[in-house]
Amino acid sequence: MNRISRILLLSAILPTLATACGTKEPQPEPDKTVTATITAGDVTVEEGQTVSIGAVTNSSETISYASADVSIATVTSTGDVTGVKAGSTTITMQVPSVKDKFTAAKTTIKVTVTEKKIQTVSYVASDENFPNPERGFYVALEVHSADGKGVAQASINAARLQGRSLFLLEFYLTDYVETDISEEYLQTIRKKFESLRSGGMKCILRFCYSNSDSEDAKPWDATPELVHRHLEQVKPLIQEYYDVIMVVQAGFIGSWGEWYYTDNFKDNASRKALVEALLEAVPADRQIELRTPGYKMSLYGYKLADTLTRAEAHQNTPKARLAGHNDCYLSSSNDVGTFTGSNDRKYWAAETMYTIMGGESCALTNYCNCEGTDKYNGALKDLAVQHFTYLNSGYHQSVLKRWKDQGCMEEIKRRLGYRYVLEEGQFTNHAEAGKDFEIKLTLRNDGFSPAQNPRDAEWVLADASGKVVKTWTVNSDPRYWMPAQTTVITQTLTLPTGISGNMTLYLNLPDPCETLRNKPDFSIRLANDDVWEESTGYNRLYTFSL
Repeated sequence: MNRISRILLLSAILPTLATACGTKEPQPEPDKTVTATITAGDVTVEEGQTVSIGAVTNSSETISYASADVSIATVTSTGDVTGVKAGSTTITMQVPSVKDKFTAAKTTIKVTVTEKKIQTVSYVASDENFPNPERGFYVALEVHSADGKGVAQASINAARLQGRSLFLLEFYLTDYVETDISEEYLQTIRKKFESLRSGGMKCILRFCYSNSDSEDAKPWDATPELVHRHLEQVKPLIQEYYDVIMVVQAGFIGSWGEWYYTDNFKDNASRKALVEALLEAVPADRQIELRTPGYKMSLYGYKLADTLTRAEAHQNTPKARLAGHNDCYLSSSNDVGTFTGSNDRKYWAAETMYTIMGGESCALTNYCNCEGTDKYNGALKDLAVQHFTYLNSGYHQSVLKRWKDQGCMEEIKRRLGYRYVLEEGQFTNHAEAGKDFEIKLTLRNDGFSPAQNPRDAEWVLADASGKVVKTWTVNSDPRYWMPAQTTVITQTLTLPTGISGNMTLYLNLPDPCETLRNKPDFSIRLANDDVWEESTGYNRLYTFSL
């Protein structure tokens, strides 16, 4: 009998590959039977890996065949193929016929099997447009009178069905331009906030006095003294309901609260005084948006070189809390006066990595095209460069129509703000109660911006009944899961003692405010198939047994 050596290969191919081309395996013939024994120590594999024979060589000629032609034995922790578990075990394998030179025969292989320590889970990304808190297209709502009503539930339901979670609440103080705000109007503000809290929505907040720039619409705003008085009146409401306020636009000054048409705030001193009062009135967890980058730069003496850094971000300082909104977005070469030069654009592009950016368009131009040219960015690129978190769903209609016609509207809907997508999870295999449990979670942000407001992040362990067994704080802040980047979270947990049975590990990203923390509508949903648990607001990562 010719001498035969067999080379063992480890591969990741499936454990049930058939003989080549699905042909019937020939029956053994005694005169052609090939046998060989390979001694212990030739192969060391991990549970779940595949062992195969990849080549057959004899002394007179070499006959090679692909791994698809080879019968496979799979090493598993349950031994459902050969009873193999961690330790030293003998596996019997079948060597198939090779070009009729040999027939199938048994080959005994001594294999040392090591315990598989890590289980890897791959996740599937979703293209669904669904509502997530503090991002996306908003619904504009103007409040001109003391109607004593909240936001209509029908409006809230319709918004959520369209994947929206935001309203722009514009409170017009036209009737109070020379007097205090009435108690009836203050109660109307309260009702609006309460309806958002119960309806799973948040708002962009603005106060203003006029919705026209015509001379007949004067006064466009109130005096500085009265504006400060009005701010003091609404301050308790802002502080009580800041949980449903995503961001506060500086407002108050000029027509529409956009700081342009005004007879009362002509100098930087009066404008800065209002900004300082807003920073004091609005809780430190919320940002204040100014209409142009130039206002922040001129009021505080900042230059392009002074843009916000990661170390300075999300602090209770004017630099970290002053954001921007562009209400003539992509509407001219300088967005109708929003920018005074290229440095203004660069300033906002850098700042908005850590501050909220949003707005609306006000005219149809070539700058609004989905794709750009060598002369301008186009909408998709510019939204990414400027890190947009939100846009108006109703204005400018011609711009919105162009995005639909040119085919980028659905992408914009998905990518406004953050869009966190799980890629892969690695978890301890054969977990044990009371022992360490390793997690390595890889995710990416397909959105234009990270989440900008504070956001809790926790691991949740629940048993088969859904009862929460334990939670741990995630050692990573979602505000730094940056767009077009991959984030890897590595953490070791210690499982509780005395637990057993099937367990599920979740990632929970709830609102940190106690009023909203246990309301799933205010928790972040990851953009993956089959991970979101609507009843709890948790994202399912991994199920295992103890």
